[in-house]
Amino acid sequence: MVANGDVKSNIIVLRSVYGKVVKYYIQPCKDPKTGRFPDCVKPVDSHGDIRLSDKEKNEEGVTKHFIKETDTFVI
Repeated sequence: MVANGDVKSNIIVLRSVYGKVVKYYIQPCKDPKTGRFPDCVKPVDSHGDIRLSDKEKNEEGVTKHFIKETDTFVI
């Protein structure tokens, strides 16, 4: 949404108490109310592969992206 020439939606502001930071490390986190990850975050097996249900593996024509619960994103 643009209001008065200012973009307001889909913006995340990252700030650090340590001053200017070059890298931010972001990991998936659980919802504090439910204690569960979002549906797009999946557990991993002992080899580091994403564990998907048979339904998720066999869905055709649907493009879904999943994130490992052990992933770390560097921004």
